[in-house]
Amino acid sequence: MHFLLVELMLLLQLMYLTKIENILDFTSLVSVLSTYISYFIKAINLTYHIKMIEELCTFIKIELKNYDMDEKFKKRILSADRVFVSLRATAVITTFFGGFIPLFSHELAYKMWFPFDLNNPTFFWLAACYQHVATVIGSITDAILEMSPVFFMIYVIAMLEQLCAKLEAFNTDTTVRRKKVAWKDLSKNPSSSKIEVHFPHEHKDTLKYLVERHRQLIFMKKRIESIFNLALFVRGFMSTFVFCTSAFTLTMVRESSIIFRI
Repeated sequence: MHFLLVELMLLLQLMYLTKIENILDFTSLVSVLSTYISYFIKAINLTYHIKMIEELCTFIKIELKNYDMDEKFKKRILSADRVFVSLRATAVITTFFGGFIPLFSHELAYKMWFPFDLNNPTFFWLAACYQHVATVIGSITDAILEMSPVFFMIYVIAMLEQLCAKLEAFNTDTTVRRKKVAWKDLSKNPSSSKIEVHFPHEHKDTLKYLVERHRQLIFMKKRIESIFNLALFVRGFMSTFVFCTSAFTLTMVRESSIIFRI
């Protein structure tokens, strides 16, 4: 299934490079081809790191036991979920309606090479249906790949916010205690110029606990970076490339079917 939806689509678009006739033809192809190259690399990256991702999911699930799932925590998770739903819906709607281009222009929605004569109506509609199904399903998968690092980072950010709140509360508590001890010792010995304040044993345990939580958050952040750094770089580079080629194509065409395809 993955071969039919990703690798084959990418291969057919690469094969079309041999049929390029002019610069407009090239930019029309590249604006979609770069998206599939990015999609392909992100899918390969996810497959390659699948074991690390499973370990990270397990680690986050265990670490969440040390935090409170309060309303602020839940709202942050829900906000990311809403972004994902919006991204998925936008991608599906765009690719779904893009699949109707052949009905109006008798031209395939995307530039591709096929090993048969597209002038034959049967082969033409077979190719059009393949593009339609592959791009709709691919858009859903790509939305998942796009949001994967975001979901992981949302959990880390939510845990970091709680950790900051706990550190602030710990700092306030220890400051108040130290002032009380200092005033008590000063009242007993007004002539003393040096007052030693020792942390209670429970404060030392709390501080060790908070430091350990911080170390675990750093570990999760580094693990997320090691898994998704390549995918994020490719996404940024390809998005810039798509923007540039699409902008150039829009300045060169006037046909509505090509504009909609872009």
